[in-house]
Amino acid sequence: MALYGLALGSSESPKDWNTADHPDGLSLDRHELAHAVLHQMQPPDSDAPTLLIEGRAEAHSGMTSKKRAKFAAYSRLLWQFRTGAGPEQSYLSELTGPDWYRRVNAPVYSVGGALAEFLWQKHGVERFLNLYFACRPGQFASAVRTHLGVELEQLEAEFWTEVERLTKTDQQKK
Repeated sequence: MALYGLALGSSESPKDWNTADHPDGLSLDRHELAHAVLHQMQPPDSDAPTLLIEGRAEAHSGMTSKKRAKFAAYSRLLWQFRTGAGPEQSYLSELTGPDWYRRVNAPVYSVGGALAEFLWQKHGVERFLNLYFACRPGQFASAVRTHLGVELEQLEAEFWTEVERLTKTDQQKK
Protein backbone atom coordinates (compact mmCIF):
# COMPACT_ATOMS: atom_id res chain seq x y z
CA MET A 1 0.00 0.00 0.00
CA ALA A 2 1.19 3.52 -0.72
CA LEU A 3 -0.09 6.60 1.05
CA TYR A 4 1.47 9.91 0.07
CA GLY A 5 5.23 9.40 0.52
CA LEU A 6 4.96 6.17 2.51
CA ALA A 7 5.06 2.67 1.00
CA LEU A 8 4.24 -0.40 3.00
CA GLY A 9 5.67 -3.57 1.49
CA SER A 10 4.85 -7.18 2.04
CA SER A 11 6.73 -10.20 3.29
CA GLU A 12 6.77 -11.33 -0.36
CA SER A 13 8.72 -8.28 -1.52
CA PRO A 14 11.18 -9.40 -4.22
CA LYS A 15 14.87 -8.88 -3.69
CA ASP A 16 15.45 -7.99 -7.35
CA TRP A 17 13.66 -7.60 -10.71
CA ASN A 18 14.09 -11.28 -11.54
CA THR A 19 12.40 -12.65 -8.42
CA ALA A 20 9.05 -10.90 -8.65
CA ASP A 21 5.95 -12.33 -7.06
CA HIS A 22 4.05 -12.93 -10.33
CA PRO A 23 4.58 -15.12 -13.43
CA ASP A 24 4.73 -12.02 -15.67
CA GLY A 25 7.47 -10.49 -13.52
CA LEU A 26 5.07 -8.12 -11.77
CA SER A 27 5.65 -6.89 -8.27
CA LEU A 28 2.92 -5.21 -6.28
CA ASP A 29 5.57 -3.84 -3.93
CA ARG A 30 7.40 -2.10 -6.80
CA HIS A 31 4.07 -0.72 -8.03
CA GLU A 32 3.29 0.76 -4.61
CA LEU A 33 6.83 2.05 -4.16
CA ALA A 34 6.50 3.90 -7.49
CA HIS A 35 3.41 5.62 -6.09
CA ALA A 36 5.24 6.62 -2.91
CA VAL A 37 8.23 8.06 -4.76
CA LEU A 38 6.04 10.24 -6.97
CA HIS A 39 3.80 11.33 -4.10
CA GLN A 40 6.85 12.84 -2.39
CA MET A 41 7.25 15.27 -5.32
CA GLN A 42 3.58 15.88 -6.03
CA PRO A 43 2.27 19.41 -5.49
CA PRO A 44 -0.78 19.59 -3.19
CA ASP A 45 -3.07 20.79 -5.99
CA SER A 46 -2.05 18.08 -8.47
CA ASP A 47 -5.00 16.02 -9.71
CA ALA A 48 -3.82 13.57 -12.36
CA PRO A 49 -6.28 11.11 -13.87
CA THR A 50 -6.18 7.58 -12.52
CA LEU A 51 -4.94 6.51 -15.97
CA LEU A 52 -1.64 8.31 -15.31
CA ILE A 53 -1.50 7.62 -11.57
CA GLU A 54 -1.91 3.86 -11.85
CA GLY A 55 -0.26 3.76 -15.26
CA ARG A 56 2.99 5.23 -14.02
CA ALA A 57 3.11 2.81 -11.08
CA GLU A 58 2.20 -0.12 -13.32
CA ALA A 59 5.00 0.79 -15.73
CA HIS A 60 7.41 0.29 -12.82
CA SER A 61 5.96 -3.02 -11.68
CA GLY A 62 8.28 -5.20 -13.78
CA MET A 63 6.17 -6.26 -16.77
CA THR A 64 7.84 -6.06 -20.18
CA SER A 65 6.92 -3.31 -22.65
CA LYS A 66 5.62 -5.90 -25.09
CA LYS A 67 3.32 -7.49 -22.51
CA ARG A 68 2.02 -4.05 -21.47
CA ALA A 69 1.34 -3.22 -25.14
CA LYS A 70 -0.51 -6.51 -25.58
CA PHE A 71 -2.73 -5.79 -22.58
CA ALA A 72 -3.37 -2.21 -23.77
CA ALA A 73 -4.36 -3.41 -27.25
CA TYR A 74 -6.67 -6.03 -25.79
CA SER A 75 -8.27 -3.45 -23.47
CA ARG A 76 -8.93 -1.15 -26.42
CA LEU A 77 -10.38 -4.01 -28.45
CA LEU A 78 -12.76 -4.91 -25.59
CA TRP A 79 -13.80 -1.25 -25.28
CA GLN A 80 -14.49 -1.02 -29.01
CA PHE A 81 -16.52 -4.24 -28.91
CA ARG A 82 -18.48 -3.19 -25.81
CA THR A 83 -19.25 0.35 -26.99
CA GLY A 84 -19.24 -0.02 -30.77
CA ALA A 85 -16.49 2.61 -30.95
CA GLY A 86 -14.46 2.69 -34.13
CA PRO A 87 -10.69 3.06 -34.40
CA GLU A 88 -11.12 6.81 -34.92
CA GLN A 89 -12.74 7.25 -31.51
CA SER A 90 -10.55 8.24 -28.59
CA TYR A 91 -10.07 5.65 -25.88
CA LEU A 92 -7.71 8.03 -24.04
CA SER A 93 -10.43 10.71 -23.99
CA GLU A 94 -12.77 8.11 -22.51
CA LEU A 95 -10.22 7.06 -19.85
CA THR A 96 -9.48 10.66 -18.85
CA GLY A 97 -13.08 11.86 -19.11
CA PRO A 98 -15.54 12.39 -16.26
CA ASP A 99 -16.67 8.75 -16.00
CA TRP A 100 -13.11 7.44 -15.71
CA TYR A 101 -11.05 10.30 -14.27
CA ARG A 102 -10.89 8.84 -10.75
CA ARG A 103 -12.06 5.32 -11.52
CA VAL A 104 -9.88 2.39 -10.52
CA ASN A 105 -10.49 -0.49 -12.89
CA ALA A 106 -8.55 -2.73 -15.27
CA PRO A 107 -8.06 -0.28 -18.20
CA VAL A 108 -6.25 2.31 -16.08
CA TYR A 109 -3.62 -0.35 -15.40
CA SER A 110 -3.46 -2.09 -18.77
CA VAL A 111 -3.61 1.05 -20.93
CA GLY A 112 -2.09 3.36 -18.34
CA GLY A 113 1.11 1.36 -17.92
CA ALA A 114 1.77 1.29 -21.65
CA LEU A 115 0.83 4.97 -22.01
CA ALA A 116 3.06 6.14 -19.15
CA GLU A 117 6.06 4.27 -20.54
CA PHE A 118 5.35 5.61 -24.05
CA LEU A 119 5.07 9.18 -22.76
CA TRP A 120 8.36 9.24 -20.89
CA GLN A 121 10.21 7.44 -23.66
CA LYS A 122 8.90 9.80 -26.35
CA HIS A 123 8.76 13.06 -24.40
CA GLY A 124 11.15 12.50 -21.50
CA VAL A 125 10.56 12.11 -17.80
CA GLU A 126 10.50 15.86 -17.07
CA ARG A 127 7.74 16.57 -19.60
CA PHE A 128 5.81 13.51 -18.40
CA LEU A 129 5.97 14.79 -14.82
CA ASN A 130 4.96 18.29 -15.92
CA LEU A 131 1.90 16.80 -17.61
CA TYR A 132 1.14 14.56 -14.63
CA PHE A 133 1.29 17.43 -12.15
CA ALA A 134 -0.65 19.85 -14.40
CA CYS A 135 -3.66 17.62 -15.05
CA ARG A 136 -7.07 18.62 -13.75
CA PRO A 137 -10.48 17.06 -14.42
CA GLY A 138 -11.87 18.13 -17.79
CA GLN A 139 -8.50 19.54 -18.91
CA PHE A 140 -6.44 16.53 -19.94
CA ALA A 141 -6.38 17.44 -23.66
CA SER A 142 -5.27 21.00 -22.95
CA ALA A 143 -2.58 19.78 -20.53
CA VAL A 144 -1.29 17.42 -23.25
CA ARG A 145 -1.18 20.33 -25.69
CA THR A 146 0.56 22.63 -23.21
CA HIS A 147 3.11 20.22 -21.77
CA LEU A 148 3.79 17.84 -24.65
CA GLY A 149 3.20 20.22 -27.57
CA VAL A 150 0.78 17.92 -29.41
CA GLU A 151 -2.96 17.52 -29.69
CA LEU A 152 -4.46 14.58 -27.82
CA GLU A 153 -5.60 13.01 -31.11
CA GLN A 154 -2.03 13.02 -32.46
CA LEU A 155 -0.63 11.68 -29.19
CA GLU A 156 -3.19 8.90 -29.17
CA ALA A 157 -2.46 7.94 -32.80
CA GLU A 158 1.27 7.78 -32.03
CA PHE A 159 0.63 5.75 -28.89
CA TRP A 160 -1.52 3.13 -30.65
CA THR A 161 1.01 2.95 -33.49
CA GLU A 162 3.69 2.10 -30.92
CA VAL A 163 1.41 -0.43 -29.23
CA GLU A 164 0.81 -2.06 -32.61
CA ARG A 165 4.53 -2.11 -33.37
CA LEU A 166 5.30 -3.78 -30.05
CA THR A 167 2.55 -6.37 -30.37
CA LYS A 168 3.51 -7.21 -33.96
CA THR A 169 7.13 -7.67 -32.89
CA ASP A 170 5.84 -10.05 -30.21
CA GLN A 171 3.66 -11.96 -32.69
CA GLN A 172 6.51 -12.30 -35.22
CA LYS A 173 8.63 -14.17 -32.66
CA LYS A 174 5.98 -16.88 -32.16
